[in-house]
Amino acid sequence: MTNIFNKIKKNLYDQYKILDYSLNSIYSNKSMASKSKFRIYSELIKWYFKFGERNKMYFAWGLNEKDKLLSDYISRKEFLKIKSKAERHLLKINNIILLNYDVVTKDKFVANSFLSANNIPCIPHYGVIIRGEFYPTDNSDIDNLDLLLDKEEGIVFKSITLEFSEGFILYQKRDNGIFMNGKGNSLSELKKILSSGVWLVQKKISSHKALRMINNSALNTTRIVTIRDKKGPIYLTGFQAFARGAAVTDSGSGGSIYVGIDIEKECLKEYGLYNTGDPV
Repeated sequence: MTNIFNKIKKNLYDQYKILDYSLNSIYSNKSMASKSKFRIYSELIKWYFKFGERNKMYFAWGLNEKDKLLSDYISRKEFLKIKSKAERHLLKINNIILLNYDVVTKDKFVANSFLSANNIPCIPHYGVIIRGEFYPTDNSDIDNLDLLLDKEEGIVFKSITLEFSEGFILYQKRDNGIFMNGKGNSLSELKKILSSGVWLVQKKISSHKALRMINNSALNTTRIVTIRDKKGPIYLTGFQAFARGAAVTDSGSGGSIYVGIDIEKECLKEYGLYNTGDPV
């Protein structure tokens, strides 16, 4: 009985969130050929009952535009099924048993090491911190955490598995003290945080000067999505992220703006999005 009650409660909550998302998302009918609010709501309801999940990317995908069709997109669950099937196929044809592809894409240390080993440009790392102990790369002359924090003025610590700006620390040493993510703090507090989990250690780098003209508080990343067919990689979509204000990351959870890339005109598109779902 309790399970049935919880399911009804969740369903009613989801309906409320869908209605609120449909009516109150910040987008302008004047700026783009948008569907009516009623149609947007009905499509979100249709998506929910078809796939069993709320579509939080409806506006980010541009599905509110009149010429966009729900049938052209797949749900997160469908995507994960396809991804899992493709990974099993790769394991089979390569005769590999004990390999999890998520490790390559989600473990920042493994991904960084893999890219570096294959001569693919990426941000170099100093090493990793495992429960407070610093393990440097082979070519590093820094062999402990205290020396690292004393010698370097700009360091980024990243939890190897957390996402959406969680587990991100920008460490800066200035004349007036120690700063973590732009806020004054202490070495003892930093060491306390680093004493738990595994952290990738990288040098702070800056965006290209053209991007710094728009925002210079964070590393503003250009993100490109491709798919691969028998002929090779195909461009699917892309966007440029911009942090806002004094934010130290360009994560969407921090209110950053994402602007689409017009691949044909070789420029950014006219409108951007923030909070992954609301155009501005």
